[in-house]
Amino acid sequence: MPTILITGANRGIGLALARSYRRDGWRVFAASRNPDASLAEGAEAVTLDLSSPESIKALTLTLAGIPIDIVWNNAGVYLDKNQALEQVDNRDWLRSFEINCIAPIRIAEALVENVSLSER
Repeated sequence: MPTILITGANRGIGLALARSYRRDGWRVFAASRNPDASLAEGAEAVTLDLSSPESIKALTLTLAGIPIDIVWNNAGVYLDKNQALEQVDNRDWLRSFEINCIAPIRIAEALVENVSLSER
């Protein structure tokens, strides 16, 4: 059975992706910050906070030895939503960059062994 990990899988695009992959018979690891989040039926919940290196490391341990065919880095933030450019705080810019740009690289790095185990 093919396997996918989807970040931000508890709502929006991530939830729709998880549902679609489950319907197609995939094993879906649905990552979200909240372990009690509503997920696609049959998806396996994994807790992941993109702003936390410790959470990314814990994900590595949780998924150790499990082949993963696709890592879909969907999660992200929009901290400056509805703000004029001059109103955006530098901390929000940096946090957005950390979560939207650096975290996906760290997740790819953390799961490289899982992906290398894939036969796909």
